[in-house]
Amino acid sequence: MASGTVGAVSFSEKPPQKFGLQIDAPKRLKVYPSGEKSDKGTLIVVKAVKTIDQLNQRIATQLKLLPSVRGLYTVDGQLMASLEALQDGQILIAVKKGHTFKKELGKIPRKIDLKETIIQ
Repeated sequence: MASGTVGAVSFSEKPPQKFGLQIDAPKRLKVYPSGEKSDKGTLIVVKAVKTIDQLNQRIATQLKLLPSVRGLYTVDGQLMASLEALQDGQILIAVKKGHTFKKELGKIPRKIDLKETIIQ
């Protein structure tokens, strides 16, 4: 700090780390309803949700899996317990309340191609 200036900060001491909106990009997921063999999956953009329960409710509404989704599972059967565990481009299986996870073989891809995904 230079002498004679009170509260002045030199920008050369600490350069800014981020510019613009300081938020992470939304994650894109492809979600399949459990047990629906003919379903082609629904692209879900994860934004404006703060908890995994809010995401489950949003997916239940979009996929018409009412009353609600019990859980989101990876293709390998791992339960997604938090939003932080989600990865961009991930494939998930939505399991309706009252049902159990069944591993879907063959029809569901392991990961979506994000280059071909256009978000409007």
